[in-house]
Amino acid sequence: MNWLTQWLNIYVKPGVKQRTFEIYKGIVHKQLIPCLGDYELNELLPAVLQKFTAELCLRYAVNTVCGIISVLKNSLKAAQRMGMVDREYTNRIQMPKACEKEVNCFSAAEQKKIESAVFKSGKDSYFGIILCLYTGLRIGELMALQWEDVDLRKRIIAIIVAAVAVAAIVAGILIVMKKRRNGSNDRSQESPGGSSKKTRMELIDKSRAMVEA
Repeated sequence: MNWLTQWLNIYVKPGVKQRTFEIYKGIVHKQLIPCLGDYELNELLPAVLQKFTAELCLRYAVNTVCGIISVLKNSLKAAQRMGMVDREYTNRIQMPKACEKEVNCFSAAEQKKIESAVFKSGKDSYFGIILCLYTGLRIGELMALQWEDVDLRKRIIAIIVAAVAVAAIVAGILIVMKKRRNGSNDRSQESPGGSSKKTRMELIDKSRAMVEA
């Protein structure tokens, strides 16, 4: 199905940022073409698309599956607009439902063991673990922190929520995006449709002492 590569280069690439194009390209070449490339556009009937979706569900998380199907849907809708196929059937796909995952938290005793191991290690790079434990920071948010985000006098850390998005592996690509408030990007790929908003987090005594050190 040559349409997918044509769609990427003629319709997608001119209208999106390079990092977004690379994400779409990865999905097309690692997922869509290997599984659907032998089909003609008019052969992508509901049963074919549903089988493809079901197979994806056996290998990937729901959000990843939805991302892959979204790319497929966009490509087929474009093909229909261009008159290359009379109709497309992605609206017939029964999408998987997201299941709530049980959250497992560290017990107080486990947290103390982690803290002890960090302090005994003597490695500065490990202290981010303590900061996460006492502030609730995600790993990605921790990675995005800069000193300009920390106000020790007010005991505040400014967090750019989803500033660093470490997403699921989509089509074999680990999507990691760091976007600062000034709009510059530190990594080459991002998750499409991501938003940037800020929140503020109070530094309690233990995490404040660790940052000051």
